[in-house]
Amino acid sequence: MATSPAPASAQQPDPLAKAQQTPAFLSIVTELDINRDQLNKRQALIRDIENTLSTRYNTTNKLIVYTFRFGHPRAAINSADVAPLETILKSVSGAQQINVLIHSPGGDGTVIEKMVDMCRTHLAGDNKKLRVIVPNVAKSAATLFALGADEILMGHLSELGPIDPQVPIVISGTTQWISALAFVESRDNLMKQNWS
Repeated sequence: MATSPAPASAQQPDPLAKAQQTPAFLSIVTELDINRDQLNKRQALIRDIENTLSTRYNTTNKLIVYTFRFGHPRAAINSADVAPLETILKSVSGAQQINVLIHSPGGDGTVIEKMVDMCRTHLAGDNKKLRVIVPNVAKSAATLFALGADEILMGHLSELGPIDPQVPIVISGTTQWISALAFVESRDNLMKQNWS
């Protein structure tokens, strides 16, 4: 004997449709929308800054944003940043003025000369200028980057920092960064001691 299909009202709900109504799914979608919204806002701000600088200096200006989250264990300028910077520079190549907005605790100072030279290579025209904008903090290697520019734009609360090379040491399995000057001073103090 054949059974007849269950009435539509008695059928099981579609699992996908049910999942899409859960609070977890809705919060993920909202989070993705927030991230997209923030990206769109950042891109609009970048375009506004480029337009403002282009008007102020009466020439084509492009802006690169190079920021780090302070306190993050990998928040440092390093050689891994060179290739992505080149990719970004290719997208603004030919601008008469390139502006780098930098917010960084510093990092590997040995890559800064290369990065500044890369920025200069992508400038074109008679009014070439590399400008660094420091809205808040540019310390150590980031200060070196700023000093390699033709012009530094800073506000009342902006900071450049001392150039203080750091040396990694491992203590109890944890990498810590110590000022290179501390090693030099320790050696000098040991040399001054009387070894009788």
